[in-house]
Amino acid sequence: MGIEAAGSPMMPLKFELFRADGTSDVWTAEPPINVGRQDPSCGEPAMGLFDRNPCGPRLIVAAAINRDVPRYFFSVSAADDSQIRIHNLHPQCELVPTAGDAVPCKGSRSFGGAVELMIRERTTLRISTGRPTSDSSNLYRTLNSQPLDPMTISMQVGDDLATHAPDTGQGQEIVHLLQQVLPVIRESVTTDSFFRAAAFAAVRIAKLNRCIVRLFEGDQFEDRAEVFEDSTADESTSRLRRSAPDVSDTMIDRVRKRGLTQIFDTASPGALEGASLANLSQAVAAPILDKERRVVGVLYGDRWTDLSMRPFSDIEAKLVEILAGAVSAGMARQSEERQRTSMQVYFSDRVAKHIVVDESLLDAKETDVSVMFCDVRKFSSISKSLGPKGTVSFMQDVFTVLSECVERTDGVLINYIGDELIAMWGAPDSQPDHAYRSLTTAVSMFAGIEEIRTRWADKVCEPIRVGIGVNSGTAAVGNTGSRIKFQYGVFGNVVNVASRLQSATKQFGVDCLVSSNTLAKTDNSFHTRNLATISVVGIPEDIVVHQLVTESSERWQRLSSLYEAALEDYHAMRFADAIQTLGQVLRDNPGDEPSMRLLGLSVEQMRHPSENFSPVDSLTQK
Repeated sequence: MGIEAAGSPMMPLKFELFRADGTSDVWTAEPPINVGRQDPSCGEPAMGLFDRNPCGPRLIVAAAINRDVPRYFFSVSAADDSQIRIHNLHPQCELVPTAGDAVPCKGSRSFGGAVELMIRERTTLRISTGRPTSDSSNLYRTLNSQPLDPMTISMQVGDDLATHAPDTGQGQEIVHLLQQVLPVIRESVTTDSFFRAAAFAAVRIAKLNRCIVRLFEGDQFEDRAEVFEDSTADESTSRLRRSAPDVSDTMIDRVRKRGLTQIFDTASPGALEGASLANLSQAVAAPILDKERRVVGVLYGDRWTDLSMRPFSDIEAKLVEILAGAVSAGMARQSEERQRTSMQVYFSDRVAKHIVVDESLLDAKETDVSVMFCDVRKFSSISKSLGPKGTVSFMQDVFTVLSECVERTDGVLINYIGDELIAMWGAPDSQPDHAYRSLTTAVSMFAGIEEIRTRWADKVCEPIRVGIGVNSGTAAVGNTGSRIKFQYGVFGNVVNVASRLQSATKQFGVDCLVSSNTLAKTDNSFHTRNLATISVVGIPEDIVVHQLVTESSERWQRLSSLYEAALEDYHAMRFADAIQTLGQVLRDNPGDEPSMRLLGLSVEQMRHPSENFSPVDSLTQK
């Protein structure tokens, strides 16, 4: 499509729009022409040429929603047959070429036969006359494919290479080249060795004279590796170093601004005839990206010893791009490791891994979870007998065993407070079976305490026991600390109930109390008995609680069945029946404290009947 300006026709200009995702569009139009964002009031399309705007012919390079592109950005005209004149129409935005000085606000500049301009981040517009020029712009080409995501490169690399492999029997060669790339992806990131490994592999697979890994820090840069073909072990012995040309700032600027791999090739078909090649070389530069896909460096390689050699092939350039992606992946893993190490000061290892990937996990979110409080019984007596140093060793042993039980079910260790451990299931990632995991953990904790009893039998005279309370429900999960000191945790009534249940284990004389909310979310594989309906300080609703035990025998089943029958009689105010049944329980199980408690309540009602009887057991202690 062509658009004619008023007056004598000018030579058409070629407009090539390159986007960050690797796609591009091409138009041909006669100058003058105005370039900018879509103006819907004039009936303009979201993209393309339009000749019915009152301001004159237009090239729309961005839809109306892309407000980072000015609506009427700049105009393009032809100064003569070989010059392109750019006039910046905007009063506040500079117009930035990929190479050279910016066109100031309301200013103008003339360019040779081609110019490439930044339209928005990693989107450029190349304008050319289509005629040979005296500069080297026609020697550049772009590998118009999106660089690999640094977070998934090891998964994508094989498929991506297969996509670019030519259908000409070169499959074995590509496989061989790939075998040289993959070790770089797997290179350890505990040191910076992967920078050098990537440069070394690029020299071999792309037959380069030199390869550099260059990282950017604002306007500054640092070369993290430089490898020469004739001396890959010690650069100081390289003869090629003495003849090496300067690194092409133009190429590097093009990569930084477009985010795509660039190729400079004097051996390519169509290279300018008559141009001096004395100071030119073949070069390739691929972007090194961070996790947000911003360009933070380049993998730059060049050849200059034989300028008549074959052109760069796209598969060679793609392999260099993949090596740059391997560097990106290594840097991302280094960054994650540093973040995770620093976060482990505040978070458990499992939570730290998730937050490195998604920092929004620190924002409070309502989530269905199960919460556990686990407390060491008679801690004061134990610490008195062990002394300060022995107490620290003892609690480290206890917390290690209990924590391992939590981690085996993928729970989160929220905190250690004195002699108490707090854990959670259901976050940061969803666990539909969080209640089942929490009770499985409780059972394994009792087995772990048995091991601790054996290890500390000759040092601790008190029987080593723990009390566990578990509750489930919806809670706010996220950073429960401050902006100064993070604490990944949980807020809400669910937490308060779990804490009260742990405390209530002392009053009922059992090791583990589980709310009906938790038990309802599990199967029938756990051994429990309905113990009571309780009300506790600070909790508005009544709670049905169950005792959890580690194993079930015939004796336990009979005890549980008789107790629950007595509890039913108690709720129905059949106190004499409850007393009779509980008598049977205590004859067989004289140490069963819940039965003794319920018996006492039943006898009290027989002696002093309440006018407003409630079967809810009120616990006055927190």
